[in-house]
Amino acid sequence: MGTAAQHLKKAEHNVRFLLTISDDYADWLATAAFYAAVHYLEAMFAEQGIHSRDHEGRKAFVRRNYPSLKKAYNALYNAALDSRYESEEHSLPAGEVRQELIARRLRHIQSYVLSHSQFCRENAAIEPRTLDRDGP
Repeated sequence: MGTAAQHLKKAEHNVRFLLTISDDYADWLATAAFYAAVHYLEAMFAEQGIHSRDHEGRKAFVRRNYPSLKKAYNALYNAALDSRYESEEHSLPAGEVRQELIARRLRHIQSYVLSHSQFCRENAAIEPRTLDRDGP
């Protein structure tokens, strides 16, 4: 259970790492994108005094309380899960990870958090448009 500041710092750390990953590692692109989303959400939750215990709890909380984020969060969650535990042919190729997961889904979560969390809006160092890059 971290603070909003700790989660925002970790989210941006994950985004900076994400921006260094080559297309040869689509599995790590998906995983880093998911964990960036996790920490953006946890930063917003922490500002409200809410802390997730695990992925399933966070998923249920997002579904109940943030329906506009459900689809983006689930896409990131599922892709990260597939990339970690399934064979390569069951994972998204790097181009799709960059376009669908990073530029669309992660950017949606990041933009939402920055617009709905005063702390994150005032302290974020990485702008959503940064996620539109095509890779290192």
